[in-house]
Amino acid sequence: MKRMSVHWKLTLLYVGTVSVLLAIFIGADVVGLKHNLMQQTSTHAISQEVMTATWLRAIWEHLLLAIGLIFIVFMFGSFFIRRLLKPISEMANTTEQITADDLSMRILITDKQDEFGQLASVINGMISRLEDSFSRMKRFSADVAHELSTPLTVLRGEIEIALRRERSAESYKQSLTQLLREVDLLSTIVNDLLFLAQADAQSLTVPEYSINLDDAVMRAYETILPIAETLGINLKLNQLEETEISGDAQLLQRMIINLLSNAIKFSADGGLVEINLETINNKFILTIKDNGIGIPEEEQKHIFDRFYRVDKSRSKQTGGTGLGLAIVKEIAELHQFDIKIKSSLDKGTTVSVSQI
Repeated sequence: MKRMSVHWKLTLLYVGTVSVLLAIFIGADVVGLKHNLMQQTSTHAISQEVMTATWLRAIWEHLLLAIGLIFIVFMFGSFFIRRLLKPISEMANTTEQITADDLSMRILITDKQDEFGQLASVINGMISRLEDSFSRMKRFSADVAHELSTPLTVLRGEIEIALRRERSAESYKQSLTQLLREVDLLSTIVNDLLFLAQADAQSLTVPEYSINLDDAVMRAYETILPIAETLGINLKLNQLEETEISGDAQLLQRMIINLLSNAIKFSADGGLVEINLETINNKFILTIKDNGIGIPEEEQKHIFDRFYRVDKSRSKQTGGTGLGLAIVKEIAELHQFDIKIKSSLDKGTTVSVSQI
């Protein structure tokens, strides 16, 4: 059975309400007329037959008047309700044309102040968020394919070269070493993607027990220090206040290692990377500052995007996957920390992580 549309439901409700009011007023008028006629009959002003005929004629006149008024009310009510609901029809038609392949269409808003305008604004906002999400998903899928294709191509090339002819043990060792590096890179990418997938699925949780953030900073510092020394970077721990917070020590250590690694990658030989952990107004502030190449202002809003690189060639040379800062952002948000970056070209970058 086909359901009645909202237009007809509202029209019938409107006509029904008006009909009830008309019935009340007309009924009261007819009753009043009968009362007057009965008084005139009791005073012998008119006969009983005249009273009955007059009253019946009045009933028919009122009935025809009511039918005419109800018809007029129905026509005008249907017209105005259709006009009133026209924005809903337009919203439905526009929304029906929106697909996953084309999310560029938006609902036309004629009046942002009324309820329909507010609804259209909400729907347009939802469509914009969906468009952004689909765009990021497409870019992310393309980036994943690109990032995985490079080490896989190297692996295939090395294996084909190794199998092409007999080689010395040293040559095989070099090939296996190159293969191992590419496998390590693949493992890093896959592990990073797994972490980000878990973060997207909101399956990661932060333990309730307290940890010392300064211990996590120290362990990260000790892990990165040999790498910094090998690259000729001065890694300096300026200030390390004892800081107790609630969180996951391993995740926080990973976040700090990623930040330090990123600072070292973009520092020149002889560069300086400084670490500070201090407490202000019972809230910690962790800052990692370098005097490296810096980040262009127009690029800074993208640095937490997945697979995004400011300097792609340099990141490739240093083995970066483009996921380090994306993981940093997820870990910070998981712990409800605020992360900010200030950077100037050829002057360096400062990253600050603090409690909200």
